[in-house]
Amino acid sequence: MPIATKICDLINSKGKPDWWRYTLNQALVLGELSHQELETAYILAKMEFGLEDKSPDYEILTQQAKATGYHAEAEENKLISVGNALNISTLAEEKKIEFSPKGLTVIYGNNGAGKSSYAKILKNACLTRGEAPALKHNVFAAKIGLPSAEIQIESNGKPELVTWNNQLEPDPRLKSIRVFDSQSSIHYLSKTDTLDFKPAALKLLDELLKVSSFITDKAKKEEISYLPVHVLPQMNIGTTPSKLVISSQLKPENVDLLCATQKERSELQELRKEVIELTNNSPQTLKDRYQKRRLRAVPLQKFLQNLVDTLNLKSVEHYKAVYSKKEQTKLAAAELSSVTFSQLPVSNIGSEQWLTMWNAAKLFIENTEQKKTFPLQEGDHCPTCLQEIDNTTASRLASFDTYLRSELQKEADVALKNWNTELKKIKDLSFSTIPYDAILNEIKEKDAELGTQFDTLILTLKTRSDSLLQDTPVFKQEEINSVALTRLNSYITKLEEAEKAVLNDEAKAAAIKVKQQRIFEIEDKEKILAVKEQIKAEIVKAKQRDAYDKVKRSTSTTAITRLNNEICSSGSIGRMQEFFNSELEKLGFNHFKINALTKGAKGNQNFSIQLSGNNTNIIDIASEGEQKCISLASFFAELATDSRKSAIIFDDPVNSLDHIWRLRFATRIVEEAKSRQVIVFTHDLPFMKMIQETADDVTIRAVTRNKSVTGIPLDAPPWDALKTQSRIGFLKDRLVRARKAANESIEDYQHQAGFIYGKMRETWERLVEEWLIRGVVERFNREVKTQSCRYLTDITDLDVETINTAMSKCSTYMHGHDMAEEVAGAFPDIDELEKDVADLDEYFTNLKKRRK
Repeated sequence: MPIATKICDLINSKGKPDWWRYTLNQALVLGELSHQELETAYILAKMEFGLEDKSPDYEILTQQAKATGYHAEAEENKLISVGNALNISTLAEEKKIEFSPKGLTVIYGNNGAGKSSYAKILKNACLTRGEAPALKHNVFAAKIGLPSAEIQIESNGKPELVTWNNQLEPDPRLKSIRVFDSQSSIHYLSKTDTLDFKPAALKLLDELLKVSSFITDKAKKEEISYLPVHVLPQMNIGTTPSKLVISSQLKPENVDLLCATQKERSELQELRKEVIELTNNSPQTLKDRYQKRRLRAVPLQKFLQNLVDTLNLKSVEHYKAVYSKKEQTKLAAAELSSVTFSQLPVSNIGSEQWLTMWNAAKLFIENTEQKKTFPLQEGDHCPTCLQEIDNTTASRLASFDTYLRSELQKEADVALKNWNTELKKIKDLSFSTIPYDAILNEIKEKDAELGTQFDTLILTLKTRSDSLLQDTPVFKQEEINSVALTRLNSYITKLEEAEKAVLNDEAKAAAIKVKQQRIFEIEDKEKILAVKEQIKAEIVKAKQRDAYDKVKRSTSTTAITRLNNEICSSGSIGRMQEFFNSELEKLGFNHFKINALTKGAKGNQNFSIQLSGNNTNIIDIASEGEQKCISLASFFAELATDSRKSAIIFDDPVNSLDHIWRLRFATRIVEEAKSRQVIVFTHDLPFMKMIQETADDVTIRAVTRNKSVTGIPLDAPPWDALKTQSRIGFLKDRLVRARKAANESIEDYQHQAGFIYGKMRETWERLVEEWLIRGVVERFNREVKTQSCRYLTDITDLDVETINTAMSKCSTYMHGHDMAEEVAGAFPDIDELEKDVADLDEYFTNLKKRRK
């Protein structure tokens, strides 16, 4: 498993801090993290552990770490072309540059030609150590859009067009292609007190360690503001408040529960009085006093308890049920009465009023001396109207009696009787407090609130009684607030207990102890009340300290060190060291030797490069070329270790290096191109020539620009890169244009011819360099090839004369040369120009034969 994959598995595993994922993702993209990334990681750590609210982008910033491009290579990927760029600098939109799928391709372009813009696209799309360069918009464009481009790749031999922009998920195939440039080379070095070689993937752990250290230091500094302050007062032993410990787990509401309430503060005053009373009196005196107080309060208790029992919610619900029964039976009886007496000339027969009259008549008749039966029979006289009862009247009276003897009417009579019984209970209630004014006034003097509660209770009870005694009773479905009665009951109970508690001196002493402990409890609660806000502030600080502790614990490097040691003890690291040494040898680097530490120190593991037999810090003496050599060796060592076959890209890899290192780099790059696709972007003509001279086969492309756009690909390599034979071919091609111009305009012809003479002059120069002196000395090259001096022995005066004559003529007629008037009038015609080119070609052909 590749190192980066192992690291991602660790970072993404359960229980690892969220900010680890942010750090790794940033390290994968940027390589070395700046102060800004360190600050962001710290803020995320504070968010994670509750020191700050999580920002809207928290989940995005701490998403799973993805080592795209670092995983094991699944397929060989090559670049075919890049182009059709949109909104990227001034690159031509419909142009593209192509790469040879095999071997070495060099893309050459002068500064400002667009080469770097193409390279930047690939640095963003492919895998670049360190931060990928920003893609600039065209400042002259009317609209600014999303930078994008089309990249054609070949994956396992199959071509595919990838549409790329920097907002899409990275393409794993493109990320398998590595990029090396002067900027990314820095990230292959670890600069501490020594110059260390470390695999790029392990440097990811270095960045994690750096962030861990930063977070730890910053958390320690910030938490100083939350150091605890002692705010708890001195308290009595054994009380509940004395057990209070301020911590992050303490809830503010629990502090509130330990504060003295107003009721307790009032209780405290009474307790102190009671302790004094207990202390200053004998048990018998106390017992008599308590009993007297209790007996004075009992009548009031009974008075109120009777009212409450009669008018509480349970009783009201009972009254409602009795009344409802009365009304229901009354209605049923009325319906029966209506049916029974509907034909009578008098209404309301059977009503309560009629029933009263009926019962009165019945009672009168049954109690007379004659002892007559009821209802009266035919022939009897009615006691109310004194008329004789005829047959019809007797029959009606009999039906009345039958009706009254019916079950419905009996039930109605019972229900009415029951209701009247309940009404009597209510009517018999007395709400006069005159018998209890003495104790009520005493209560009001001691506790005005309690006195008010008594008045309110009595008024509520009287109001409920009145509502029940209405013609149509009102049954209020709510419980009566009888807190006054409850407190009175508690007072009486307390007095009863007080009586029992003072049976003798021992009992009295125990009672004093209990009350004194209660006094201590309330006094300590008052102390907590006085510093309540300070305690709550300390709880907040404790929570902050606890959160900072979690932040610091999240920076533990144990897991990182363990993984680092595991990786560094694996076979892949040993192989990488072997490959690294091999690469140094290939680059001619033999100044230092490499020693690998065997254990991690805070998660750090390096292959330290040291001077042989010298303790001098190598960072102080290593040249830029030596440092870049180490970077390149590391780059190639990683490729070899992972057995990667995908393409690699170099962008101006030899900036600021001397000719020795340039040649070594060129040689190594050419060697690598024999086994994989290699692409080199450069504006360095000497370096390109070194590659040309070193490689057996190299594809050279060039890009140029016009007034408005850049990145225009040329059909041929740049003129400076052409050898003598290719330049002569170029001159022959331009002769076609010159002959056409000669047939149309003398001015156009002279312009074309002047251009050809200028290029012909440069071709003679290249011929002298390349073939006459056989590269003994060359422009842009400080090396003198002494072995080629053997070719100089056959140079004759004829060679010198031929070359001087040709160069002189070219200088005379080349474009841009100010010719004398008489010379201008004798400008060579097209036939003479063609002959001059032919003479050059013939001399070149003969010279090559001599040099074989």
